[in-house]
Amino acid sequence: MAGKVIMTTEIKPSVTIVATYDGDYFVPRRLIEAYRSFGFEVNFVGWDRVSRMPRNKVVGGVPHECIMRGWGYANRKLLIALPLWTLRLAAHMATLRTDLVHAMDFDAALGVAIGLRARKIPFLYDIQDNFELRHRFPALVSWAIRKTDNWIISQSASTIVVGEERIVGDMAQSRDKIAVIPNCPPDVPPPEEIVKDKAHLTLAFVGRIAESRGVRLLLEACRRLPWLRVLMAGEVEGKELGQALSDCSQIELHGYMPQEKALELVHRSDASFAFYDPSTEICRRANGAKWYDAMMAGKCLLVNSEVMNAEWIRREGIGFTAPYADIEEFVRTLSYLHEHRQEMEEKGACARRLYETQFNRGAMDQRLLEIVLKALDGKVAGHP
Repeated sequence: MAGKVIMTTEIKPSVTIVATYDGDYFVPRRLIEAYRSFGFEVNFVGWDRVSRMPRNKVVGGVPHECIMRGWGYANRKLLIALPLWTLRLAAHMATLRTDLVHAMDFDAALGVAIGLRARKIPFLYDIQDNFELRHRFPALVSWAIRKTDNWIISQSASTIVVGEERIVGDMAQSRDKIAVIPNCPPDVPPPEEIVKDKAHLTLAFVGRIAESRGVRLLLEACRRLPWLRVLMAGEVEGKELGQALSDCSQIELHGYMPQEKALELVHRSDASFAFYDPSTEICRRANGAKWYDAMMAGKCLLVNSEVMNAEWIRREGIGFTAPYADIEEFVRTLSYLHEHRQEMEEKGACARRLYETQFNRGAMDQRLLEIVLKALDGKVAGHP
């Protein structure tokens, strides 16, 4: 990969990636690949929310250890589980043998920061979603999260965000130690045979499949537009929503897929659908991985106009926008796309140029490597 510097020491430096899930997710997979290409020995420490893997497992030569199992997602039990996880993770960090820790999001970084506070091991704080903005917390709780977040940033060697719009509130005071690294995919070639079906408009929907991602809007559009098709990959949140999707013959629902297979769906589409419920601030500040997936595949985007980056998408000529909750305007936009394929293809070509010149995996890995070298001060820290 152009510009990449490989670590060359007699003993490989080690990095531990920490997250509040079991590691079977595209972000840690990309990080694992990047660190291994840098010459690191990689380990993963996580929380198996659904108890689907043993405590210790080796995946692709990388040891995965789940120090906590069960408790699920998005439920009241997490009021107990999250503090327990933080304490358990802090204790684990206090004795962990590693040269560097890469902590994913607030709920992993807090335990890491506490556990490493008395040690000379640097950690990177990787903010995929600002914790304070995920929910409508009471004012006092939001204040406490914000203050704690600022403390984690101050303790980190460097903090990573996916876009400038995620640098909010007091974070701006630490701008000099915050780096922007969007979630850009590797360059996955298209399948050998792609049949262009001009009779239908095919949208790709890859990622989190939830009410807050405009899924109901898509279902209603399918009901009204018999020529609309949707290729969908990801885990569905909610049995009722899953049933509604399964009942729609115009939606090809694949469930969870490895990244390379999911990106094939984007290649097979005409455009990539990326809507976010604007009632929550984290959605208005969206900087979706699926945007860069579309760029890689040379496909145009369809994004709701309330997203802060919607104007940038229009200005760069890489996509179309429509209001989130206006079904009539959404249907009109889809009809326009159906009738103006050449314009879609031109915007897709613009998107591909952006991928090749700015938002490709190689460029993002080079940014990460620069941060890593700075965190280690150009050398590998000795094991404690």
